[in-house]
Amino acid sequence: MMNFNLFDKEVKQSILTAEELMQLRNNNFQMITTILNNNDIHNWPQGKTMLGLCQQGNFITDDHDEDIGIMNMHYDNVLCNIVPILEQHNFTVIRITKNKSMITLMHGPRYIDLCFFNKDNNTIGYEQKRFPIDFYEKFQNKLINNFEYSIPIKYKEICKYSYDIIL
Repeated sequence: MMNFNLFDKEVKQSILTAEELMQLRNNNFQMITTILNNNDIHNWPQGKTMLGLCQQGNFITDDHDEDIGIMNMHYDNVLCNIVPILEQHNFTVIRITKNKSMITLMHGPRYIDLCFFNKDNNTIGYEQKRFPIDFYEKFQNKLINNFEYSIPIKYKEICKYSYDIIL
């Protein structure tokens, strides 16, 4: 008989096949994106999530979470109205930062960070991650994996700036 903790993220992930885990990640991300879009909250894939979607058309296999960028003016609306909707879909809030820059959700064995961007002088970002403000001035819709995402037009510059990777 095996002993394991069903609340352990690594154990939960190991129960799923790689294909099932990728499908869960896509379902989670697309559900949150759709709910945000349906409530007029502009959002975009952020960080390695954006890198994977734009570089290979899917999430990076070994990335530990998915990241969604949202402007901080939507924070209260997301917390008071969107989170309860997500909870109805079995998402669980596992972290809310004191500075109102992140809400972390869990669904199945996966983490999803809602990253709330603020503008400061000539930069934009969340937590300690700052970017030139022009990186996030304009967005385009991009069809990836049969789902339409809003992507910063300067996503190549963001990936180069963040990960020194040229797309």
